[in-house]
Amino acid sequence: MKSLFKKINFQNLQFRKLILGILILPLQEKADWQLEKYSKLPPHEVNFSKSGMEVKVTQSASPIFYSFKRSFKIKGFKISGDFKGLPHFEKVEQQGSSGFDDYPLGIGLIVPGSKKLDGVKKFFAADWVKRLYSQVPKDMGIDHVQFYNWTQNPKLVGTSRTHPKADLIKQDFISLVNSPGSFTLQYKLPKIIPAFGLWISIDGDDTKSNFTVNISNFEIEYADE
Repeated sequence: MKSLFKKINFQNLQFRKLILGILILPLQEKADWQLEKYSKLPPHEVNFSKSGMEVKVTQSASPIFYSFKRSFKIKGFKISGDFKGLPHFEKVEQQGSSGFDDYPLGIGLIVPGSKKLDGVKKFFAADWVKRLYSQVPKDMGIDHVQFYNWTQNPKLVGTSRTHPKADLIKQDFISLVNSPGSFTLQYKLPKIIPAFGLWISIDGDDTKSNFTVNISNFEIEYADE
């Protein structure tokens, strides 16, 4: 009876979370995520456990995708975890410039639009690009991927840019991290945007850095339909 009571309470809690417009991302199971790789770069080692998602960076970079299965109007997110090390820079002011474009964490929302991957483009596209476009329904495309990045460079905080090598990627630099350790960030988007999925980006390839990022909790806040 006691275990049944706990189960009912848990179900009620989950139902209440859904009513309040909170999507809790599953960080314990690999099956819920798409772990991709770039053709010329070593991928991260990504592990899943009861503690959450662990991303081991060894001079590596690789996309981590999650599909929402349908469109959500995203209002913000809350994420907790810890940085065991960070990208290494002789001067943090280098971060963001050519050859130093590594960040300890970026949360990218995949925004639907009119850009499609078809014809010759699809034939020559890398597998990870095809996976990115697979996040949206077949009759739709992508407008852009809106990233919210942690940065070690204080001059970047509060700034935005379109990525110099990929106009599909837009970046807002929202949080300053000075040293390794635990973090919790609750972020409200400047405006509500639709999204079909997300992309977790962690980089150490440019700076030849080795570090680990643990994500223990990740919640997406969305507007009720």
